[in-house]
Formats: sequence, structure tokens, C-alpha cells
Amino acid sequence: MQTGNPGYFYYPSLMLYLDGGLMRLGWGAALDCTAALHPDQLFFVMRVISAIAGALWVPAAALLAYRASPTPSRRRAMVATAILAALAYLPAREAHFGTIDSALLLALTVALHRIQVLIEQPSRRAYLLAGAAWGLATSVKYNALGLAVPVLVAHWLVWKRGAAKLVDARVLGLALAALVAFVGTSPFLVLSWRDALAQFLTDLRVLHDGYPGFEQGTALGFYGTFALPVGLGLPMCIAAIVGLGVLVRRPQAWPLLAFGIASALSIATGKYTLVRYALVVVPTLIVCAGWALASIPRARVPLVAMLAVLVALPSLWRLIALDRALSLEDTRSAAAAWMSAHASSGASVVEDGYFGAPVLPMDRSGLTCPESGPRFRASAVHRYESMSVQQDLVNAAYANPPDYVVEREGLLKWYGRRGAWVPGLVEGRYELAQAWPVSLREPARFDELDAFYLPFDAPLAQTQPGPSIQIWKRR
Repeated sequence: MQTGNPGYFYYPSLMLYLDGGLMRLGWGAALDCTAALHPDQLFFVMRVISAIAGALWVPAAALLAYRASPTPSRRRAMVATAILAALAYLPAREAHFGTIDSALLLALTVALHRIQVLIEQPSRRAYLLAGAAWGLATSVKYNALGLAVPVLVAHWLVWKRGAAKLVDARVLGLALAALVAFVGTSPFLVLSWRDALAQFLTDLRVLHDGYPGFEQGTALGFYGTFALPVGLGLPMCIAAIVGLGVLVRRPQAWPLLAFGIASALSIATGKYTLVRYALVVVPTLIVCAGWALASIPRARVPLVAMLAVLVALPSLWRLIALDRALSLEDTRSAAAAWMSAHASSGASVVEDGYFGAPVLPMDRSGLTCPESGPRFRASAVHRYESMSVQQDLVNAAYANPPDYVVEREGLLKWYGRRGAWVPGLVEGRYELAQAWPVSLREPARFDELDAFYLPFDAPLAQTQPGPSIQIWKRR
């Protein structure tokens, strides 16, 4: 990133620049040392960005509801949507973690709001702002390319009432604003277009084909019977269906509905399914649910607000459970603290797995840091590497056994599998120094393809967050 080229194009670059810029601003020349010795502090920056985006998405959703709802009911729709957005489990859960999807949800909602505005105010300025919002959202994550659908629907509505030409200079201005905003915040997608295109096409293949043997059922079943009913709560989903049935007869809401339908089709046709991928349909569903409550005859704002809270209760209950679960110490944090307290600085460590392994302070060659404290020569054998790279790391561990082996085994089928190489290495050479076992108190379901070591539907079902971890010390 020293040249500004991230070299990583599976995502656009805006959030990489934002994360990196804030880290550089906070730590300056000490950033490399912080990354080596205290990587958890950098993760905290990403989590703060997600939390801020999650908080801002609530008023953004309310403003979107205002523009997408018929005039007489706008205030009630805003109130209902704001309450549902604030208490919805899925977006609030993602706002706890340093993923990109909370920022995507905010960017999509803001862009949809600007697209809805141009229906009522089809000025050149409105078109330009809608285009800029679209470009910035696409620079957060490629899913926002789907905003082309509501843009076309919105302009068609403007044209239909005679306020614009079908081929209009304002549309060209919108497209240009989108392109400038996108390229201006992800410039190396153009400057390194061959690498970017190759990674983008690889991403599409993975999303479409998935990983053989690790599908979570059909995409339609996964999102329709698990991710959304759990993530929003069944009452909110039912309210969204009712609101959809009403709003479909209101042309003003068609751009929002068109985006929701296009996004639903995009995630329902792939085999690589993650709970957080359902966030792209959440703006549409939340606004529809809010409108269902706002459209109750003769219902005033206080009643609509009370009904919104009642509808959101199952979601709120899971959100409270999540916060209680996250207040417990994660096994990875406990293991990292134990290593810092008991292992000698400079000790060699091999960790089983990358996602789910404790984050340890690293002793990096060529890096001089003034701060004292334990540092480890650590490597990880993880399944994102090619088989040859994994085997080379395992062979090196057998040839020169490390001082410590950190083994993890989770309740996830993919990320939780114990490395087959560990028993042969530790047997006779190592003793068990410390262990943090985890288990389920009751049946619960994980998002199997995401490395969150906590059940999605019942966070408190697991004894504590994280995988089971064992630390083996060489005799």
C-alpha cells in the first residue's frame, strides 16, 4: 500500500484506503510496529468504522422510508422504519465486527435515498448526487453495481410524467458522476485493470460455484428459512411481505422495490452463502415492514412506534443475547494473553489454522520497535493456502519442531476442523500446557462459511466465544 496500490481487488479500494488512512493517522511511523505487536488495535479501528456505519444506517433508513412512502404516511413510515432498523439483529450484529458489509449497508441506503429523491426533484443536481452516491457505494463493494436497476426505474418514472427525455443529459451526468466517484476512490481498479479483472472474475466464480462439499443448502433455502427469519425475526419478515404487497402499487416505491428484487435474485443464484450477504435486501425489507405498520388505518405515530417495537422483539432478544455473549472472554484472547504471560520472547510458534488462531505479537525481521514485551516467531498452517504451501509448513514444523504448537478445533464444520498434522507432531514431543474448551449448551446453528465462532441463531448457546484451543509446549 506504500504506492497506493492495494494489489487486492476482491473488494474495491475505498474501505481499504479509509482503514489504512485512519491507522496511519493514529499511529504514524509506528504503524508497522503496532501491526506486529498489537494487531488487535488495528482490528479495533475496523470495528469502530463498522459501528459508526451501523449507527448511521438507522437515520439513513428512516430518510429512505420518507422518500419511498406515499406523502400522507411519511412521518409514520419514518418512525416505524427507524425503530425496526435500530432493533434488527442482522445489521446490528454486523456492526459489531470489522467486516465491510456494515459500511455497504449504509452506502446502499444513502444511494437509494438519493435515487428516490430524483423522482420528486429531477434537477441536474439531484441526478449528479445520485450518481456520486452510486459510485461511492460501488467503491465500498461490488454489489452496489445493482443500483443501476433503481436508477433506470427512477428515470423511467421521471420520463413517464414528462419531466425528462428518455435519453437525457442528466442521465449521462449521473453516469459520469458515478464513474468519477468510483474511479476516484478505487483508482487502481483501472490502473491495474488486468489484475483487477482476474480477481473480480475469480470472485464471481466462487460466489456462483461455492466450495464443493461446503454448501449450506440451496441459497434460496439458506436466506429464506435461516438468514433473514433469524436476522430480522419472523414478525418483521411477515410485515415486510405485507408492506411489499402494498407498496408494489405505489410507483414512487418502485426503484427501491426493484433494487430489492434484483439483489434477492443475485444472492439466491449463487452457492457461496453467508448470512451477511443478505444485508443487500435489508433496506427494502425494513422499509416495507415500516410501511406495513404505517399504513394501518387511523394509526397515530405513538401506536405505530409501539407496534414496531413489538414486531422487533424477537430480533431485539437475539441482539441482547449477542451482546451478552460478546461480553465473555474469547478463547483466542485468552490464549494470546497466556502466551504473552508464560512463553519466552522469541519463542517459535506454529498455529493450526489462520481464521480462529490467537493473534500473537510477532517478531518480524528487519523491524525495530522501541516497545518491550514478548514477541514470537509465529507461522500458521491454514486452508486458504495451496496444498503445497501447507505441506511445506508442516514439513518445516516436523523438521524443526517449534517451541509451541497452538491447536484449535471449533464447532464450525469448515473453519473448525482440527489439522490432521497436529497429533503426529505433538505426540511424544510436547506436553499440554493450557486448554480452553468450548461446547454448546443447546442445539444452535452457525453460519458455516463465515469464521465467526459463535452461533448465529442462539449466541448464548455456546459456553464462550471462539474455538476450542490447546497450547502444546515442547518438552
